[in-house]
Amino acid sequence: MTTASPSDHVVPVESGRDRLRILRGASVALYTLLSLDLVLTVVAFRDEVDRHSLYQRVKSKPWTVTLAEARAVEHRVDTVNAISLVLFVATAVGFAVWLWAAYSRLGELGYDRRHGSGWAIGAWFLPVANLFMPRRIVNDLVDAEVSRHGETMSTVSLRRWTTAWWMTWLVAIGVGCVVNSMNSRAQTVDAALSASVGFMVRCVAFAAAAVLAIVAVRLVTRQQRELTSVR
Repeated sequence: MTTASPSDHVVPVESGRDRLRILRGASVALYTLLSLDLVLTVVAFRDEVDRHSLYQRVKSKPWTVTLAEARAVEHRVDTVNAISLVLFVATAVGFAVWLWAAYSRLGELGYDRRHGSGWAIGAWFLPVANLFMPRRIVNDLVDAEVSRHGETMSTVSLRRWTTAWWMTWLVAIGVGCVVNSMNSRAQTVDAALSASVGFMVRCVAFAAAAVLAIVAVRLVTRQQRELTSVR
């Protein structure tokens, strides 16, 4: 996968239609996955509130907490985390397919791109690169018609939405890394309480990122459907 501008040969119109069909299908799949992410995040927040309440009782009234109750709460949290991990991977795959369909179609229509189509997939799964490369590719999609029509209110609005989504996503990832570290090092009830609060903040950040992602995918997909060939 190397940096590339659109190829010089003319691609059959049917190929562009195929990409558009894939784009539409992938966007619907993403709406579903992101909605499930949002629901699961709400469930995770509720379970974390229960765990936080349990820790508070352990600290103030330890005789009211049974081993069975503690195990049940931890089991619920672990189960939701396991499901979240599977859904996280599925959502990443959905984003990769959606972005590939949009980015490859952009090249087929003759618009400038800074990268080859393969980066639309690989960018999500390469360490470090996945923190900024998907955003660069989305920027190419957002700015597709700037060279033809200049900066429009639609372009500015779309860029704001995609920027808000990506920044919120990075914050959620950052908070998650910090909280996981706090939780793994927690040796006291107070430390466990602090980690629990951190997990709740992480849930809020991921929920916000999911909502913004749904909006960004919808707006970018609509923009892509309206693009016409510049060849």
